[in-house]
Amino acid sequence: MPTRFHHLVVLFLFTTLAVNLRTATSFSAPSLRSSSSSATSSSSSSSRLLAAADHDTLVPLDTEASIIEASNFFVDNYYNSAEKPKDLYDLSSAQFLSSYAPLLTPRTFPSTLYFSPSLGLICGQTCLLSSDYSDLIRPSKSLDMYTSKMSSLSPKIRRTLKGKSIHSIISTILPDYTTTTLLSNLIIPPPLRRSGNAKKLIDKLESTSSTSTVSLFVNENNVGARELYKGRGYENVGRAYGNTEVHVMDDGSVGERDVDEVFMIKELRKVKSGGI
Repeated sequence: MPTRFHHLVVLFLFTTLAVNLRTATSFSAPSLRSSSSSATSSSSSSSRLLAAADHDTLVPLDTEASIIEASNFFVDNYYNSAEKPKDLYDLSSAQFLSSYAPLLTPRTFPSTLYFSPSLGLICGQTCLLSSDYSDLIRPSKSLDMYTSKMSSLSPKIRRTLKGKSIHSIISTILPDYTTTTLLSNLIIPPPLRRSGNAKKLIDKLESTSSTSTVSLFVNENNVGARELYKGRGYENVGRAYGNTEVHVMDDGSVGERDVDEVFMIKELRKVKSGGI
């Protein structure tokens, strides 16, 4: 099981429309890593990113600075406390950079962030999912499994796979698995909620996904959120117990607490050649 505090795990509340980022193996919860000195913190979402982005267009983020600012935007709009600890920004930035900075260069299992100050933020990561939907493999572990399997193949077999999509390769070398897009960190600024923005963000991620399914985790007790996704075509396929979320304690320190979640999947009509 992954060590605690390796990744930022966030509770999806219907009132905030935030989906926690889950990169778990067998639905167990990873946790945040300690803060990184390169993860710049900010207490205001009125940043260069917000000023420069097209307010009516979801912009894919493709620079380290924009990824950090997206992380700050997430903290600003997800946590309710007026004063947010610097540790919270540092931990979030470290997690966002760990998860999404690789998108700055080509990689086997791509990820993406879409952002608009007038809509919100949504993230997606490509990872492995068992064919029976019982085992979601976190992105870094997915890459390890892929690399290990490829290295065990003969040069002749590897040549036959050259130029094929990751989805086609996985179906060949890991037939018990498929690829899925893990939807996470869906956040809408408070003044913009209940206006259809969540649907627009989800539609954007689904329309640009190159996988045949989109997956997500949602708090087991959050009936409203579960109904929201059910209405969008997502189905419950399992539960994840013993996971954690990062939160701000009464004394202002940053801690974590247990949260149980439901794993949901939506099957898309087809696998696209582009996108994540």
